[in-house]
Amino acid sequence: MAKIDFTMQELLSSGAHFGHIREKYNPKMSSFIFGLREGIYLVDLEKTVVYLSKVLDYIKDQKEKGKNILFVCTKQGLSDMVRELAVDANMPFVTYRWPGGMLTNFDTLKKQIKKFNDLEKLTESEDWDKMSKKEKSVVNKQIEKLNKSFEGVKKITKIPDNIFIIDTVAEKTAVEEAKRVKIPIIAVVDTNSDPTGIAYPIPANDDAKRGIELILGEVKKALS
Repeated sequence: MAKIDFTMQELLSSGAHFGHIREKYNPKMSSFIFGLREGIYLVDLEKTVVYLSKVLDYIKDQKEKGKNILFVCTKQGLSDMVRELAVDANMPFVTYRWPGGMLTNFDTLKKQIKKFNDLEKLTESEDWDKMSKKEKSVVNKQIEKLNKSFEGVKKITKIPDNIFIIDTVAEKTAVEEAKRVKIPIIAVVDTNSDPTGIAYPIPANDDAKRGIELILGEVKKALS
């Protein structure tokens, strides 16, 4: 199993063990729970390390086989670090808003990506210099809008081999689509998550910035 470089104390200090209040608890997460304290469920961090090690082994194997991983996180405060990781690893990503039907209606997505790429090429062509300021403004606004949704996937030509999700509740549509097209799902699962169908779960607080940073740091090394 892959060696984890951070210590258990660092993981504890990051708040990775803090789950949600009793009312938001999903019973299907019971095997990942350490206990209940002051009305808040706590994640078993020993299991976090064990499951993260399995994930890292899998990611290394996928990288060696030339497979890709689509990284998904649209949460403020976390999306930037996910985007940075994906860019550094040359992997696709969605960090603004999940485009509905991205996996289940891939042909439509490809048309949108082609439109985006064609508009970007237009700005670099000789025709661009011949266009009026108003025409250029219209094109730039279209590019800006498409860039938010498709910046991280404009190079993909087929459905991704894997998907890595932070917060399966917030990214419910992405989870459902990945299950429908049978893409292996790697995901950080909190105490309010449903781990059913998640091939490679990582039990942890999916809101703790420092905890996610530790986890992504290990993922980055696995992809390097």
